[in-house]
Amino acid sequence: AAATAYLEVRVAAFQGAKPCAAAVADALRARLQLAAGKLLPRLQSGLAVEADLGELGAATGHLLDVVELQPAPIRTLLAQAVTRGLWLVEGARLPPPVLGSTEPPEPPRPARTELAALIALREAVQVLGADAPLPAQALADLLERMVREPEAIPAFRGAALGWLADAWTDDDERLGGELAPLLHPEVAGEILRGLFVVGREALQRAPQLAALLDELLGRLDDRAFLVLLPALRSAFGELPPRERRSFGQAVAALHGGT
Repeated sequence: AAATAYLEVRVAAFQGAKPCAAAVADALRARLQLAAGKLLPRLQSGLAVEADLGELGAATGHLLDVVELQPAPIRTLLAQAVTRGLWLVEGARLPPPVLGSTEPPEPPRPARTELAALIALREAVQVLGADAPLPAQALADLLERMVREPEAIPAFRGAALGWLADAWTDDDERLGGELAPLLHPEVAGEILRGLFVVGREALQRAPQLAALLDELLGRLDDRAFLVLLPALRSAFGELPPRERRSFGQAVAALHGGT
């Protein structure tokens, strides 16, 4: 009774889907089924209006942790989280150009938690299987639209490509072919950042990626290179040291070095 009361008080003190999902997960782990049942409607309402993709991804992660403890209601909530998350990502757009300015608007830079949310959504889709809110082909079509939409947030375009590439296990060349048209100097860093966060496994199967980036950088003049460099550094910061080292060795080999 005390644990149940504590959970109810704890949820009352917070807003958003993440703390509610954490409380539901704690209730299920403690076998407090009645307490979890009372919290489920509030979590359902929170997921329906959650506007922060990072918070939604964290809530999805909590649900994934306990889906085996109470499959039916948690799977329903996971499907709702996937629908809401994909809607948030697909609807994110570049800001309109400033009147009278000749410079393109600075693209928004999603937080890492927002990019990581796509990993949680992808895992939720895998867990749901045939119960996913979108059939596999419809989901692939949606992700391909995001990749090719020039008004979409660059990091989300790269993340969508990483999600797609996760399923391309039998085609080592496809990732490079899809990535090459996206690597414009003004957005290449953010495209790669999204790709590196969501598509790390796929990168291991794309040996031509080093050559693609080497060619891109080789075409830039000094000013364009310096403009791209901070975003490029940030993108490679998403990879662990061993993978950065492997990439560096591949680039060195292109120029006859070690």
